[in-house]
Amino acid sequence: MRLPQTVRALVLALLLALAASPALATWHANEEIPVESPVYRLIEDLASSYSVPQALLHLRPWTRAQLGQFLDQIEATSALASKDPALQRLRRELEPGGGVEGLEPMFSGEQADASYEVSPYLRASYTESRARSTITRDNRVGLQASFAFGEHGLIFADGYLGNVTPGPHGTPDGAGSYTSSASDLTTWYDRMYLTWQSRGFMVRAGHTWLEWGPGMSGTLGLSDGAPALDLVEAGVQLPGEARLQWFVSVLDPAAQTYLAGHRLEVRAGPSVEMGFTEYARFDGSGSVPLYMIPVVPFALLDRRIRGASDLPSDSLDVVAQNNVMYTADFSWTWRPGTRFYGEFLLDDASKSNSRPLAIGWQAGMHLRRYMGRAAWSLRADYTRVYQYVYSVHHHHDFAHAGFPTGFPLGPDCDQFAARLDWRPSPAWSWGLDWLVARDGAQQLGDAWQPGDPVPARMVLASPFEREQRLMFTSDWSPSPSVTLSAAVGFSKVLSLDHVEFHDTDGANGRIQAALRW
Repeated sequence: MRLPQTVRALVLALLLALAASPALATWHANEEIPVESPVYRLIEDLASSYSVPQALLHLRPWTRAQLGQFLDQIEATSALASKDPALQRLRRELEPGGGVEGLEPMFSGEQADASYEVSPYLRASYTESRARSTITRDNRVGLQASFAFGEHGLIFADGYLGNVTPGPHGTPDGAGSYTSSASDLTTWYDRMYLTWQSRGFMVRAGHTWLEWGPGMSGTLGLSDGAPALDLVEAGVQLPGEARLQWFVSVLDPAAQTYLAGHRLEVRAGPSVEMGFTEYARFDGSGSVPLYMIPVVPFALLDRRIRGASDLPSDSLDVVAQNNVMYTADFSWTWRPGTRFYGEFLLDDASKSNSRPLAIGWQAGMHLRRYMGRAAWSLRADYTRVYQYVYSVHHHHDFAHAGFPTGFPLGPDCDQFAARLDWRPSPAWSWGLDWLVARDGAQQLGDAWQPGDPVPARMVLASPFEREQRLMFTSDWSPSPSVTLSAAVGFSKVLSLDHVEFHDTDGANGRIQAALRW
């Protein structure tokens, strides 16, 4: 693989930036930490090693203020935590000190109770898979701006110029497609939102990602496996270290299709966290206010709409029907350094076996040891999603722009993922990733039709694609301003694209650099 010119230019700019004189950065406290950030891996490392009396791990994104409170709690419960390289790395995320430890915003100002920060950034990424014969470049020059109003209000925007890149976190082409492989330059926005946060209540409106659940490489009900959602979200703190969070998102404004969810998250002491969630896919903008009520079960709302309408049944089915899905998850730190977690999804089931069982489940374990100045962790989980999950015959599918809003592989799959990570210092991390994934021929949107035979056994639809991947990774992240990472490994794929005997293998590689001023 050749190093792209953009990466070489970025490295040069990085070296010039690191030579700058030290400065104290502020960064607004209510700015959210993106759900795909490696910060959450460090948060879970700490949650596996120390008592966590209050923080809710599985409601993402967090804000910078929530991260600060979490670190304060960890340090208050353990005298050794302040020397942990993961905690030191996260402190640098909040308190950069200039130069290699983090650059202050390029433009900032404050007047009365309002302040602003404007930061340009550069990002270059090159990924190649010889097994799949794919090359992906994601190069961006962007600008992040945040405007804070008092202690609670914030407006944030991230816009950039970059090349078209496929994938849910990529850049769509001029037609809005997230599957295009063109290399044209275009402008786009990553996140834009308005939020108001206090200790007891929050509301957020805009364009961003949510992730609810404990999975290492994807959660079952709501993950970042689809493009960002245009949503309104709210949450309220409940007694007993519990929180109720809910949202409504518009998936297709023209077709008036929506996704809604509400979640109750409970921390039962310093070692156990549980979450219960209900999701709904529905149509019709007139139903949106009903789905914003977080205490009414979604399964009853179609009955409520039908009972209040005089429309004929054929017209009413379009706006009254919904597709409801439930998840329950937990995280339990059995002892310092050993944590178990899991999630169960129920999309459809019947007592009379008149419909296929549509469920999914995930089970994982997280081991971590901190020894002297270094720490290592081993994390592994297994995920199984049955064939008819996320899709229904009346087409209220849990999908956005062709991607599942739940587990990234979609329905009809299973996956084992493991990562061994060694962190010798706050800045450096070395890892080994192992993945075994099987993707059945049943695709998102292929729903079971009433009247069809009910499958006797839930097995992967043939021919299923099977991939084994082993990757060695290296990351240097001394601050929120600077990131350099690389990975190299090998993949073997059987029945590529669900074509029998179409087997292939080859090397994989990735290099990424980012600088935020």
